[in-house]
Amino acid sequence: MRWSSSTKRLLLLSTLWIAFVGSGCAPLRVPRIDPTGRHIFARDAEPVECNLGCFNQQPAFQQPPPLSPCPAPGVTPLTPLPEPPKDVADPQALQLSPSRVVAPVGTEVVLVAGLNRKRHLHEAGRPVNWILSRESVGYITEVGKDYNYFDLVSNRDYGVQGPDFATSSTLLCDKTIDRGTELPGDDVRVLRGQTWMSVSSASPGVSRVTALAPTFENWPARQQTATIYWVDAQWQFPNSTVVPAGDKAVLSTTVLRQTNRQPVSDWEVQYEILDGPASAFLVNGQPAEQGAGIKTRTDSNGFATVELVPLTQQAGTAQIRVTIIQPNLDPQSNAENLTLGSGVTTVTWSAPQLAVDMTGPQVAEYGAQAVYNINVQNGGDVAARNTEVSCALPAGLQYESSVPAAQQIGNQLVWTIGDLEARGFRQISITTRVQQSGVIRNCAVATAAAGLRSEDCVETQINVDAIQLFMEGPETVIVGEPVVYNITVRNTGDQPLVGLRLEDVFDNGLSHPMAENGRIINDQLGSLAIGQERTIQLELQTQVPGRFHHTLTVSAQGVAGKSKTAWVTVSPPPPEPTFTLELRSVEREVVGQTVLFRARLYNNGPSPLTNVRVEESIDPEFQILGRTDPAIDEQNRVIWSFPRILPNQEAILEVQCSASRPVPRACNIVRATCDEGITREAEKCLEIVAPMTPAPEPPPTVGQGTPSGQGSPGGQGNAQVTGDLEVSLTDLSDGVRTGSTVKYVLAIKNNRNVDDENLQVTLHLSEGMNLTNLTGPITQQPRLSADRLTVQVQPIQYVKPGEVIRFNLEVQMSTAGRKVIRADVQTKRLPQGVSGEADTTVY
Repeated sequence: MRWSSSTKRLLLLSTLWIAFVGSGCAPLRVPRIDPTGRHIFARDAEPVECNLGCFNQQPAFQQPPPLSPCPAPGVTPLTPLPEPPKDVADPQALQLSPSRVVAPVGTEVVLVAGLNRKRHLHEAGRPVNWILSRESVGYITEVGKDYNYFDLVSNRDYGVQGPDFATSSTLLCDKTIDRGTELPGDDVRVLRGQTWMSVSSASPGVSRVTALAPTFENWPARQQTATIYWVDAQWQFPNSTVVPAGDKAVLSTTVLRQTNRQPVSDWEVQYEILDGPASAFLVNGQPAEQGAGIKTRTDSNGFATVELVPLTQQAGTAQIRVTIIQPNLDPQSNAENLTLGSGVTTVTWSAPQLAVDMTGPQVAEYGAQAVYNINVQNGGDVAARNTEVSCALPAGLQYESSVPAAQQIGNQLVWTIGDLEARGFRQISITTRVQQSGVIRNCAVATAAAGLRSEDCVETQINVDAIQLFMEGPETVIVGEPVVYNITVRNTGDQPLVGLRLEDVFDNGLSHPMAENGRIINDQLGSLAIGQERTIQLELQTQVPGRFHHTLTVSAQGVAGKSKTAWVTVSPPPPEPTFTLELRSVEREVVGQTVLFRARLYNNGPSPLTNVRVEESIDPEFQILGRTDPAIDEQNRVIWSFPRILPNQEAILEVQCSASRPVPRACNIVRATCDEGITREAEKCLEIVAPMTPAPEPPPTVGQGTPSGQGSPGGQGNAQVTGDLEVSLTDLSDGVRTGSTVKYVLAIKNNRNVDDENLQVTLHLSEGMNLTNLTGPITQQPRLSADRLTVQVQPIQYVKPGEVIRFNLEVQMSTAGRKVIRADVQTKRLPQGVSGEADTTVY
């Protein structure tokens, strides 16, 4: 149910009256005012009682005593500031912004009004009436309003009452009027105590909106009027123009109707020269006064065209301001011409502008190469004719080559470029050899026709590095091993080096037989001629693990020394590698049945195993039916090879055999070796016994045996089921790094004497593992969970006895750590399932 405004006001007045009468004559205790004027309330005075609920109330406070007498002589009293004249500025007035607006038709203009007071900037909760004058075009679309408790007892209706009248209230808090666009610049901010309205028009003309504050006491200042000019036009200012120096430029402005894109004629367009070289507009074919503006009108096509000519041959850019003016189309009215908008365009008179920039090293070594680059640029808009670049090499620089090749005349280098096009650029590279020390100044000059010339220089400080020192040695060694450094000393100065001296200072973790307090000094190296070099060897001994450094310094008489520092990591002895090897099988099997031998090699050592070779010797009583791939068969042996097996990694190797006759003891032997010099061997023996029941008959051929639809599934009748379902998951990769791909082999064997159905495989991956490829006896892509860590493989309908099903997996490792992949396999005969897993360590 929605209550009307009068009902809500009646309920509020009833509630206030009941609260007022129900308060009775209960006294209200309030403190007294301090009569001395030093404080607001008296601190030691007794509070007084005020009966607010009674009709015969008495004053709560006594009349304060009169003010103290005037200050004593010699004290200057404060003089209050005079009130500002009302005819100059009225501090209590209605403010309206903006007061004059030019807007396109079809848009909305937002006006903001506020009540200005002496003590407070604006007052909230005050009504403001909006009136659109009768001769105006357009209509009021929306007003701002902010409800408060006083609206319940007020009989005002806030909102738009018609296209030309509306009432709003000043806001209780700040608000931003969002026009719903992505541009924040068109939003309007309305402060507390202000209100707003929006007006629109679908046709050109003038709207005059008056804002009136009806509750404002100062009638002359309680209303303000804003004027909105609606225009149906859009314009395009002239584009920036580039012409040769001395030529005239044509500027054209286009004015069209916004609604139908038709040209607008007889509108004024004013052109003004703001700055730039001396120029003037053409009037009747003759230049007007220099810098004077010009007004023209749009023609029937909406074009307003003028011509601008330079008064000199000087190159430069002139800025032209263009102003669109809507004329007063009604001569009988006193309306003024309306300025709709303005913009700035440019006219550039172009000429060649030759500039050369030379760069080179600030510091160079004696005897080394120094490369200088010369950049030549024509910054003008016309070509620079007969351009030529020259460079006179100073003493101390020897020319070696340049790109492009230069014409050399003594120490003068010349490059003929010819015509350098407008905005053109050329680069020249010069390679020189430094032949003397000190500061060398190298300059380049570019010239062109019409007297164009540009020059630039660069200075290079030449340092003489008399000693070059090179030191090479290992970064890592095992504790107890020597650290050998090859040291090369070269004389790169311009005089011989005499009295060479070598000094090496090292940490306590390093030692040398001739050292004293961790220092070696050798001053018996003799001298080095100019350009000569010498190689010596330094051998340091390691004592304890850690990271140590040493600093080598080579000096000579009168020459500053050159130092090199090297670090070496001394590692402890590597731990001993080890692994376990076991071979498992059944203890007894019947003649003709499949015997599975499973070998497990597990690296339980601290370091990887390399070039692991596993060889299983098969008893002569057995025939090999199958084995784990990849492998090599040599007579009665199966051989597997692994380039690398990491710590905590294992390899599961299986061989399937069968015996044709009873044997009291048949043994397989597995042997594993690696490059680390470790050998392990394991043996497994079993007894082969004769079958207790006749061997099963072969399956009937077509047309024989049990009729279709009779007997047990697969034609196996009620034969006793033996064997189990075996699952193995093997990692085929060696050392794995983050981002690499690891290959796995999943082998599933029906080790029973009967067939099975509906084999389902589910893969579970750890975090950081991503299955990229899966191949096997499937025709459909596997299904992945949302996190891609669970993979459902297409079910296999039928599995024969002794059949092995293999899947090849490729998994990408995105993070480091121990990664585990598990395969869960379920069949019709084994609904509880069986699992196999493999783990991989990623570095």
